[in-house]
Amino acid sequence: MGSTVIARCKCGYEKRFFIGGGMGDFTTRCSFPSLCKDCKTIVDVNLLGKPPECSACGSAHVVPYDSEEVVERRGDQVVADWNMEDKLGRRLELTDGLYYCPLCDSFNLSFTDAGILFD
Repeated sequence: MGSTVIARCKCGYEKRFFIGGGMGDFTTRCSFPSLCKDCKTIVDVNLLGKPPECSACGSAHVVPYDSEEVVERRGDQVVADWNMEDKLGRRLELTDGLYYCPLCDSFNLSFTDAGILFD
């Protein structure tokens, strides 16, 4: 069962994202917020795609938000996680830390649990 998070920045950016997959597609789909370097925006990306691509423009130049490149400081509290050790070699995790916001080009973005699960 997947979950949802909300990304918010001090600049006013706010968007909801899916984490993981549902009962019918979890073996082929793992949604995770990622920075598209071509669109310069945050998009849902299926990390199990070959290759993972931007859901808006189709670019393969995407950086998942668990990557050091878009994390300034990891927080103490886990907001959302999805175990992908078997397919990606890591556990995907978002914390209450500070992340890169492409709208204002700063590390003032944070994630919170949206409280919605999906199947």
